[in-house]
Amino acid sequence: MSKQVLLPPPTVEPTDSPTIQLCLNTVWAGYVIGMIRQAQYPEYWSGTLDENRAARQGVKTIMEMLMNIGECSDMNPCCDGSDLLVTVISRINIDGSIEISIDNGGTWHPDPNDPRVTAPSQPPPVDSGISANKCDAATNVLEKLQDLVVRFGDIIEGFSTVQQFLLDCIAAILEAIFILLSAPQAAAMLPIAVSFITSLIGHEKDAYLALFTTEVWDAVTCILYCHINSHGVYTDAGFSGVLADCDSKIPGGIGVFTAAASIKSFIRVWGVEGINIAAATGNAAEADCADCDCGCDSIKFTVITGTLVSSGTDDDGNCFIEMSSEPHGGGAHETVTVVFNDTGTPDANCAAFFNSEITAGTPDILSQFSLDCPGTGSYHTIVGNPCMSAYDAESDSGFPYTLKLFVNCGTDCGCLE
Repeated sequence: MSKQVLLPPPTVEPTDSPTIQLCLNTVWAGYVIGMIRQAQYPEYWSGTLDENRAARQGVKTIMEMLMNIGECSDMNPCCDGSDLLVTVISRINIDGSIEISIDNGGTWHPDPNDPRVTAPSQPPPVDSGISANKCDAATNVLEKLQDLVVRFGDIIEGFSTVQQFLLDCIAAILEAIFILLSAPQAAAMLPIAVSFITSLIGHEKDAYLALFTTEVWDAVTCILYCHINSHGVYTDAGFSGVLADCDSKIPGGIGVFTAAASIKSFIRVWGVEGINIAAATGNAAEADCADCDCGCDSIKFTVITGTLVSSGTDDDGNCFIEMSSEPHGGGAHETVTVVFNDTGTPDANCAAFFNSEITAGTPDILSQFSLDCPGTGSYHTIVGNPCMSAYDAESDSGFPYTLKLFVNCGTDCGCLE
């Protein structure tokens, strides 16, 4: 194969004058977009970093022009309009999914170029008969993670250049679930796990492999098992639960060069689509997950305001406390309050906020507050997933409601570490 010649970046914007008019068949427009798509990656352009970036942004602009312009007509003349320039911005979510926006962040949509989105989905392993139960499906995922750790050890041992190391690592993660990447696609996926991957540089293979003890793999097994549903499928909620438990339940801490960081990064790069591919393919028939305790016994709680309706574990392995509200403040508010211990007085016993949902009633505005561990200070508005000693929800509507509070873990499973 001949060596690719890098193109010198243009010094003008695609929409700068003078312009030309191109009458192109709408079917052929799709082919043209595919032809120029690869030019949005840095290895196709020479020049300085700024010149390279400007050229790639120009390619994206042209692609958006071709995708969004309608057929030429008296009402839509060619080369006559200020709406042709569309800026595409992207973001990586906490679960590793990639989204794009063409309205400056007003709305977000899955990136159609994400190879995980376009990968063929597999039939649920339990329903299809590929696995006998959800433990088999979870163990399918475990085995691919274990193979990945070995593969990463080999990549560390064969280190040559930083660029090649980064691309090899990200490609290996997706190859484990049968998604093959081109070099440009690998570069686009790299930001999802770049902090973890760069942390491996300078470490020896044996030091990396030593992170993965028997205790680590036992914890990973139960994390995967406790968040997969009865059909052997990870829903969005189950996938989020897996990521959260990687930080709190895998031995060795949550630093960058840890087993937890490695496993979490692998799973984030897979995404919910990829982890389900991993669950649906493998040879883990008749696996044993009997030692996994997926209950919520470690989370002690006392409902202070409101009435306990139910508690337990949902189909995705998430712990929940369901409560109905009661009038508070002279009937102006409907409130629920729960303290995470047996005494009802906030202290160092805590639980990690995961999510909440209204299961009955229609509060107009629901305000949610948490009291930080170890139970001192004051309540504050919930931001993110705090580790809290108490939880409070209030609605000013005065109408009763029932709320289901989801929590990840208690004091004894790592929230305070």
